[in-house]
Amino acid sequence: MLRIPHALVLIIGLMLASWRISAQVAGEPPVAADTTIIFTPVVPLIGEESRSVLATQGAGVNLLFSGSGWSFGGYYSVELGSSLTFSVDAFFASRRNSDEFEDVYFNNIPVVSQKKNRVFNVPLSLSLRYRLFEDGLQESFRPYIAVGATATAVIVTPYLDLMYFGEPQDRYYEFFESFGHATTTFRPGGFIGLGSSFGSLEKGGTFGVSIRYYVIPYGEPGVVSIRDLPMTSFNGLFITLSIGSAW
Repeated sequence: MLRIPHALVLIIGLMLASWRISAQVAGEPPVAADTTIIFTPVVPLIGEESRSVLATQGAGVNLLFSGSGWSFGGYYSVELGSSLTFSVDAFFASRRNSDEFEDVYFNNIPVVSQKKNRVFNVPLSLSLRYRLFEDGLQESFRPYIAVGATATAVIVTPYLDLMYFGEPQDRYYEFFESFGHATTTFRPGGFIGLGSSFGSLEKGGTFGVSIRYYVIPYGEPGVVSIRDLPMTSFNGLFITLSIGSAW
């Protein structure tokens, strides 16, 4: 009779037990493979698309400073190309050619004794701006040069109408009252300027700073603000702060 060694029986039993543990249970579905696919949208989402649209037009307000004091105005601009911008702007400015200090009282009102008229300028300008160093600087800093033509309204309103100071015929004109007696003339002119726009090229708020030199000849006999000091031109340097919106 064939006798099987006990060690061989033990080895075969362990092998069968191992096979039963690892074998698939009948009817059990196979383990599914991970088939998850993540798709990236080809078209940008609405929010991303709106932020990536470049602005081509803009409008806003200008705050200006010159030797005659503060002025205010507004502008509209439109892009003609990547480096060229067309702009229309206007501002209202008080003009003088000397220091004006209130040095006497007229009927208990402090006045400038030698001042005869108030003089104002309203330049309307058409200009072109050319962007400098477009390929060498960041988009958030966009320097430019500008040149423009102006049509300037010169408004003169009375201030003190004197025969002899203190006489009954003398008259002082309040600021708003004086516009009822204003005279207006028009003069051509122009300007050159240098400035920069700051911030993004996309739609939204805009900010800029510029400096312009205006040439506005008036001619003889000129306009009198201070007696015996007629103004024959309204040339001058203006520093401008621009705040607006682009779309």
